[in-house]
Amino acid sequence: EVQDEMITLNLQMSVAEKERDKVKKENKELVDRWMKRMAQEADAMNLANEPASR
Repeated sequence: EVQDEMITLNLQMSVAEKERDKVKKENKELVDRWMKRMAQEADAMNLANEPASR
C-alpha cells in the first residue's frame, strides 16, 4: 500500500514537473517575443523623434 502510494506520488510529481517545464518554456518564448516587439517600438519611436531633435 505504501509502495503504491509512492508510485502514484512519483508519477504525479513527474507529470507536474513536465507541465512546469512546458510552462517555463512557453513563458520564455512569450517574454522573448514581447521584448522583441518593445525593441521594435522603441526603434520606431526613436526614428520618429530623430528629425525633431536636429
